[in-house]
Amino acid sequence: MGVINTGVAQQQGAGQRSARRLKTFQVASMHIGDDVRRVHLLNLSTTGAMVHASDPPAKGASCRLDAAIDLGSAHVTWVSGQRFGVMFDRPLSDASLAILIDGTISNVSAGPGIVSPSRRIPAVLPR
Repeated sequence: MGVINTGVAQQQGAGQRSARRLKTFQVASMHIGDDVRRVHLLNLSTTGAMVHASDPPAKGASCRLDAAIDLGSAHVTWVSGQRFGVMFDRPLSDASLAILIDGTISNVSAGPGIVSPSRRIPAVLPR
């Protein structure tokens, strides 16, 4: 796993975040109300993600992200062209990041980095 420094995040005032960003490129679904959009996750951390969409949501929009695992609800904190940042409403666990970045899924995998929808697991830790 590699830590990346994105100019976009710095330009958008996100330089003060403390969670390290992990580079990725994977398809996800973004749910906004009844609308479902195909998006690409560009980087991830326990607190948020940088996402690409052909039709990005507006800043402040609430959404739910679903990839190999359920990333939970989030809100859009910045938009720049087709890229935008989301902050998760509940932080992801380190184990969830490992599942998404490395594909290390014990006894749940339907293939490399893929979780069977019937075995989908939550990415957030219960409180």
